[in-house]
Amino acid sequence: EEASTCPSLSVSLQCGVEYAPVCGSNSHTYQNECFLRQDACKLQTEILASSQDPCPAGTADVDSLPLYYEYKSTS
Repeated sequence: EEASTCPSLSVSLQCGVEYAPVCGSNSHTYQNECFLRQDACKLQTEILASSQDPCPAGTADVDSLPLYYEYKSTS
C-alpha cells in the first residue's frame, strides 16, 4: 500500500525547503514530512512521523543521515 503513494521511478518526489522537523519511527529527524515520505519510498518501507519535533539527541541512525552529514568522514 505504501508503494502506491510513491511517485514512479521516472518522477522524483520534490520536497520544499521548509524546515518543519519531524521525528520518524526510525529515530531519524527529517527536515519535513515530505523528506520522511521520500526516504520511505526510497527504502520501500513504512516510516511514520512519531512526533512533530526533532528526534531526541543521540537517537539518530547514522547510516540514515544524508550524505552531506558524512562528508569527509574518511579523513
